[in-house]
Amino acid sequence: MLLKKLSLLFVEDDSVTREQLRHLLAPDVRQFFEAGNGREALEIYHKEKPDIILTDLSMPEMGGLEMIREIRKLDMDQVILILSARNDRETLFESVNASVDGFLIKPILDFDRLYAQLERAGEKAFSRRHVHTVTGQKQMVQLFNKANRDPLTRLYNRYYFQEKLESLCKKGRASKSTVLFFLDLDDFKEINDTYGHRMGDMALRTIAKRYSTLVPDDSILARIGGDEFSLILPGKQTRERLTKLAKTLLEATHQPIELPEGGSLSFGCSIGISRFPEDAETVEELIHHADLAMYRAKKSGKYHYAFYQTGDEEKNG
Repeated sequence: MLLKKLSLLFVEDDSVTREQLRHLLAPDVRQFFEAGNGREALEIYHKEKPDIILTDLSMPEMGGLEMIREIRKLDMDQVILILSARNDRETLFESVNASVDGFLIKPILDFDRLYAQLERAGEKAFSRRHVHTVTGQKQMVQLFNKANRDPLTRLYNRYYFQEKLESLCKKGRASKSTVLFFLDLDDFKEINDTYGHRMGDMALRTIAKRYSTLVPDDSILARIGGDEFSLILPGKQTRERLTKLAKTLLEATHQPIELPEGGSLSFGCSIGISRFPEDAETVEELIHHADLAMYRAKKSGKYHYAFYQTGDEEKNG
């Protein structure tokens, strides 16, 4: 029964009717709330956000229609049913204008009709909740991507890279398990100068896709600058595995990129590798040492990789 998954707020000033409906409906819904007038109901509405509201019209302090109008100012989709002894033309017209989802007459003589109305209302409320949940999830993903993704390549950005590296290095103090790659595309400025920034952007997107298919699933790949990428590898890594990955990334970078107008372009990259905590005691040192190793690779003739070595500071000083 769908109602078992939903909450219901019953608004009625007559205590006997409230008790009757509580005994009848409470076992068949996920949560049952009740209020003696519209003002009490609004307080419960703001606090509990019930899926369905079933309300009388004539009540002290605040009637049902006034309460409905207040709710409609905040939420036009809230599922609301009216249960009232008033069934004159004017009342029905006012109810239609208040955009209610159903109208039931008191006293209730046909309980099958009551449940049928509640089931239909439940279907609408359940669909509404699902849509809101999916929409909310999509909005959260959109917000996350806007804050943490590079808009050109859709890789992670510098902010997310820094945040994850700091987090992993804190864990790495116990597990000794964070490796950092710095990848710098060789002579990429010439691509922009020769073919224009549109072709340069296309090349960056292509390289980003290639890298994404080659790195481990648990790694963090980011674009941290114009033609600079970083790769964070959590967990224990052997030098042989790191060497193999570096060579694979070099080869993937060097593969020609076909141009839409015909022809192709190609370039290489230089990779620097540092490990935490073997090569560094802080995140700042880890980044600096990967950068130094990358420059040593570049000085070796480009299209090279290099592990950080003690003394790289002097060589690059």
